Amino acid sequence: GIVSAMGRNIDLLRSKGNKYAIENFIQTDAAINAGSSGGALVDAYGNLLGINTAKLGASGISFAIPVDEAQTVLEDILQHGRVVRGWLGMSANPGFLAESIAKELGVSQTFGISGITNGGPADNSGIRVGDLIVKIDAVPVTDPTASVMQITNVSPGQPVKISVLREDKLLEFTVIAGDRGEALARGLL
Repeated sequence: GIVSAMGRNIDLLRSKGNKYAIENFIQTDAAINAGSSGGALVDAYGNLLGINTAKLGASGISFAIPVDEAQTVLEDILQHGRVVRGWLGMSANPGFLAESIAKELGVSQTFGISGITNGGPADNSGIRVGDLIVKIDAVPVTDPTASVMQITNVSPGQPVKISVLREDKLLEFTVIAGDRGEALARGLL
């Protein structure tokens, strides 16, 4: 098959209740049929590119987890017996800033906080629903997929500096990441 896109976000999987949907798929036209998910996606030289995961109906479009993501998952399982992911306890939607504010801050996109888990890391830091995230660890939000991956790759216990706009004021919060697996076990996700 042919790789036609990288870094694809698949909301289809999330809608089926998959709480661990990856937002960095490889899109390909390689055939993935019942029983062949989990197989190797390789290039013409036999190099592993990813792990075949899902197909989009009968469209001929398939998705694979990139090999570096699969390697990280394998290392977590070998070391911890499970996948370890940081958790900030908030949900957000991508959006854009007004041009004048965007120029002043040097960013064009934001994540608008749409939900905060009571007692979660973001709640404990003082972040509120309605805040607009403009930077994560001093990196401007310019690509929603890259920003989501930046948060996903945070380790539990790691501090994350979140810069937000609130009522036209730039505020900075330090959020100490929780453990996504523990939050799921406690019913917070």
